[in-house]
Amino acid sequence: MIEITRLEAATRAVAELMLVDPTYAPVFRTLDAALQTHRKAIATDDPIERARELAKMHE
Repeated sequence: MIEITRLEAATRAVAELMLVDPTYAPVFRTLDAALQTHRKAIATDDPIERARELAKMHE
């Protein structure tokens, strides 16, 4: 499983790159979507909801 701290760091790093060069936008969108999905998954105690959110990362 992806560690949320690593995902946050990667998203932040690509955000900085994107501010200089907009060609990084697709990478940023992908990482940001994964980060948001991961945050939703860890916000609930229901294992089914967690699994649904994490499954979205693999669609």
